[in-house]
Amino acid sequence: MLAHPEVARLIDFSEPVGLLLAGLLLFIDDEDDPAGLVATYRSACPAGSYLAISTMSQDEADPVTREKLTGLLRLYEDAGERVTPRGRETIESWFAGTSLVEPGLTLLDEWRPDRGPSTSPARLLGYGAVGRVEG
Repeated sequence: MLAHPEVARLIDFSEPVGLLLAGLLLFIDDEDDPAGLVATYRSACPAGSYLAISTMSQDEADPVTREKLTGLLRLYEDAGERVTPRGRETIESWFAGTSLVEPGLTLLDEWRPDRGPSTSPARLLGYGAVGRVEG
């Protein structure tokens, strides 16, 4: 895709760009190498670019929320879609070659602390971060 003429027409990779992988990587199975996909796109971005990733995780889910999530994952599978929650360590590894912007890799809810604490169990179901591509 990076070599497609339309991409080259629309995106100037000689200047810093923003790469947004929000809510996407949970739909890429491990056998399809999400880490390799992120690395390929990140390596196309010049120094000073930003990489933003948000994705689902079960690391912090309490037992009740985890049970509800299991039901949701089953619904996706029944519809022919597979959703793959990942652990914090895996998600963090996708930021290799970047410097994380504060507050770093954190629960998504913690990116907007000015909103006050959320009471939704869903606040514990995903991590996100922004990294600045190093050069």
